[in-house]
Parts: sequence; structure tokens; C-alpha cells
Amino acid sequence: MSEFKIRKLTDRAGTGAPNFTHGFNINGSDSGLVGVTHTTGSSAPDSPSNADTWWDTGNDKYYVYVNDAWREYSIAPAAPTYYGDRLVRVGFSTAKNDIHRLDITTTGNAVDFKDLNRTNANRAAACSNASNAYIFNGNAAANGTGSNTNSISYFSTSNSTNASDFGDSSASTSAGMACSDGTTGCFSIGGGDGVTPSNTIDKITMATPGNATDFGDLTAARTAYGNSAGSNGTRGIFALGYNGSTGVNIIDYVTIASPGNATDFGDMGTSGYGSAAGGTGTGDRLIFATYYGESSDIQYVTVSTTGNAADFGSTTITTSAHSFYCGAAANATRCVIQSGGYVGGGASNIIEYVTMSTLGNATDFGDQVNNEEQSHQVCTSGAAS
Repeated sequence: MSEFKIRKLTDRAGTGAPNFTHGFNINGSDSGLVGVTHTTGSSAPDSPSNADTWWDTGNDKYYVYVNDAWREYSIAPAAPTYYGDRLVRVGFSTAKNDIHRLDITTTGNAVDFKDLNRTNANRAAACSNASNAYIFNGNAAANGTGSNTNSISYFSTSNSTNASDFGDSSASTSAGMACSDGTTGCFSIGGGDGVTPSNTIDKITMATPGNATDFGDLTAARTAYGNSAGSNGTRGIFALGYNGSTGVNIIDYVTIASPGNATDFGDMGTSGYGSAAGGTGTGDRLIFATYYGESSDIQYVTVSTTGNAADFGSTTITTSAHSFYCGAAANATRCVIQSGGYVGGGASNIIEYVTMSTLGNATDFGDQVNNEEQSHQVCTSGAAS
């Protein structure tokens, strides 16, 4: 059998590709190259042949005729780059290096996962690039009386390898907030007990271990006392906080790919701090789960717009002490909320969840690992495998 290859075919004028209206034959025999018809319209074409194509204008879909049927041609969506199906958590009522995890897609109790490379991650902040979780700063004691750190740690969310050092932030603080677009992690450094609140936002390039650099400033200096930040993969939101004398209801936003100062987004329903945020998954809602003084509230914002937060529903975390420094993280559709606490405020191991596209109250998910004071925790989510 002879074989030949054609690099290029042009029409007689040499100005473009020829139009083989009736197929392509060599020496009177069909070469196997068959003419293909493309149709645009709201109704499927009559009498199609294999490999014919059709753009359905009524539904904005593209079809290819294969094996006697029109089959939709689609491209699989890209894997998420800033969240996943596994929630991971650090920060406890004592100086511990435990990391816990749970599967957001199901329900059930959290389990022990692996170890952090340090024990001073109380009041830390966290974000993810789907593959790794990044833990920023923190304190050696749950009540904030220990030494703050500027350490940044990271670990894979999909295997049992313990965490490693990533680099350092610009200052030793605790009680900051963090979010990411999967490439850049943004971290408002916060402050902590006895530390003047800061408006500084640091950034890291998540694929490359190293020290943080300057991103810009928040609209107002504040200590978060909860990771009340999140993103939709483009915009990062920083909400709530404590300005050194009182809680604030500020919501700021940044475009994560473009370093610069934050812009006013709107206001939370009530001033406060100690909240946690989770979202936005495949939607555009960022969920704020409880905060100190408004213990059972769940609020949300639509990240791609601007405006004040709206009511979403309630949790069963009705004790103010247990709502302080709670944890939250989301996958594509669900936001999981873990109860918090503070030293001397009592114990709670509640885990609940909401479906982010549906307003309503939280539903029971399971229990945290120990019925201990789950003080000053921080959560994020990444890939489970």
C-alpha cells in the first residue's frame, strides 16, 4: 500500500483552502475524505451525515453527528484553583500542631490528618490553591498571650505528608485574614492582642516558597480575630474586624491578580469580629458564618458586585462564646461551618453546613475531633486526591 502525505492544499488561485463540495476522490475512488456540512439554526438539520456539525442557536450549544446521533460537543471545566472537597483545619485551645480534615461532599465527623510544622498557629489565617493549604502567622497561645509569629506554612491537602516552612510574612502578628485566586495568596496581617491593628496586605506566589511581599493596604486597619476573607477566584474579600477599641462592619475587596490598595465593597449587617468565611465555589456567594456578639447569624455577599451583606440564615451555634473564632470552608456547592470558642468560654464540637445556592439555616454535618474548646481555629479547603 502506497502512502503519501499532503502538507498543504490551496485553491487554483493559491489564495486559500479548496472547497471539496462533493468529497475528495483519487483515480475515481473515494479517498475516505468526506465533505462535512456545518449548519447554524435553532432546529437540528435533516438527513445529517457522520461528522456534520450544528450550532444550536436556541440553546447556544455545539453538536457533532456521530453514529447516527447528534452529540453535544463540550469542554470539561477547568479544575478549581482555590478550593476543593477537603476541609482542613489548624488552631486549638492549646499549643498543638494537629491538622484535622473532613470530606465536604458527605457528612460525618472530622478526623486527624497530619501535623503542622509548628505549634503557634492559633489565630492564624489560611487559604488554598486547591493542591496546598497555606497557613499564615499565628500565636503560641489560644488566648493570644503567647508570642506572635511571622511564619508561613504549607502542606498538601491530598496526602499525609506533614507541613513544611514556606517563608515569612512582613510582620509577626496574629488574627489576620487570607484568600487566593489559586496563583497569589493575599494575607491581611491583622495584629493580635497587645499589637496595634494593621492595614497591611501581604502576598505570596503560591507555587514558589519564599517570603511575602507587599500587596497594598486595607481601607482601615483592623485585627480580624477570624478568617473572614474569601474569593471567587478573581476578587478577594476582607470583612469585619476589631480596630483596637470596637468591632467594625467594613467589607473591602481587591483584585487578587493586581496588587494595590483595597476598595470599599459595602457593610456587614452588624459590626463584629471573630467570624469565618467560606465560598464561593461554582457560584458567586461568599458566606460569613457567625461572629462574636451575633452568634447565630449567617450572612453573604455576591462577590462580583458591590453592596451590603444580606441575611442567609442561622446556625445552631447559639452561644456567643462558641461563635467566636469559628472555622469555615467551602467546595463547589457547600460551605461547612465549625464552632469556635475562647479560653474560659466553654466547649463545642458542632459542625454544620449550608448549600450556598439556597438561602436557609445550617444543617448538622457531624462533630469535630474532640469535644474540647475549639478555640481560634482556621479552615480552608483543597483537593482530596
